[in-house]
Amino acid sequence: MNYETLLQILRLALRVVEVLLGRRAAKRGTAPPPTRADKVVARVAPLAEKVLDRVAPETATAASSRPRRKRRSASFALAQAALFGAIAAGGAAYVVAKQQRRVRNRYWPVRAPFPEELLDVLAAPGSGARLAYTDEGLRDPDTGRLYPIVDGIPDFLSSPISNPVGRGASSLQSLSPTDGDWLRLRELVDPVKPWMLGFNHAGNAALAGAVAEAAGARWALSIPCGRGDYEIEMARANPHMRLLCLSERWDDLLETRRRALELAIANLYCVRGDPNLPPLQDAALGAVWTANGFHLYPEPERMMTQIARVAQPGARVAGVSLVADGPRQSEALVRLAARDLPGRRDVMTHFTLLAAAGLIDLRAFRDGAYVRFTCVRG
Repeated sequence: MNYETLLQILRLALRVVEVLLGRRAAKRGTAPPPTRADKVVARVAPLAEKVLDRVAPETATAASSRPRRKRRSASFALAQAALFGAIAAGGAAYVVAKQQRRVRNRYWPVRAPFPEELLDVLAAPGSGARLAYTDEGLRDPDTGRLYPIVDGIPDFLSSPISNPVGRGASSLQSLSPTDGDWLRLRELVDPVKPWMLGFNHAGNAALAGAVAEAAGARWALSIPCGRGDYEIEMARANPHMRLLCLSERWDDLLETRRRALELAIANLYCVRGDPNLPPLQDAALGAVWTANGFHLYPEPERMMTQIARVAQPGARVAGVSLVADGPRQSEALVRLAARDLPGRRDVMTHFTLLAAAGLIDLRAFRDGAYVRFTCVRG
């Protein structure tokens, strides 16, 4: 309700009071002694009329000019606000609906067979023994443990399976996100945080392409892999290599595979495992890329040591990591998420750990709160 309507209601109420008092006086014939209410109305009514006349004058000239322009301008402003609100609401609804569709498509079974070429590089976590592929899954010949294959993706983090998942299985019910709303919200917010910290996507993509070229026709590793932003470009840059995407998160693996299938990329493989204990053979990879950084793990030196173990001598190792002692504005933002960044170290400590793991020819490129590094397996 706008102010003009309120003024009209107030004016009408004062007129009704005036009429009622006049009728009561005419009915009695003689003017009754004024009551307390009569005195209040007699004092308030003239003042209210003056205020109403100043705020919304009733003259013909004023009614035909100023109030009409005011009403037109107010109506235009209201229509403009409604238009912008509708555009904003429609845009937000479109983004949310698109994200919901993406999440649903990500978890949709594709009934993919197990790529048996993975047996050339996979090994039992911890023991390093070669695995044997059966219709029940991947079996460790030393311990007899059976690792399931879920919709074509080996899973080394599940407990020993009681219901085997065989070739071409598509049982993804256990992978469906239980907190779908929070997952979609997090996926909308997560890309903003690296940008606020100075994340250089173009520079990182160029470095990832160099790693892909260095792999040649050998196997390359992305550990832990992301949502396919760099992995897709690496697979495209060198179609002769085979890129293995390793992560402990199903949503990252499934999103990377979904994008690869949409683009008909055939040299990209997904494996679920612990980046601190990758299920890979020693010296099996020609290049290693790590874009999610070591800052997410309490003991980053464990992953660095494992990367050096699975890389071949002379293999290129490169990546991006969030480090301490960055710009002042970045440090203020990082402190808000310090609990989720237990492995963040300063640059000197970062490279000391890499050198201790057996990586040589270290080079660093500081970029905001991040550092891009490249080195070689000694």
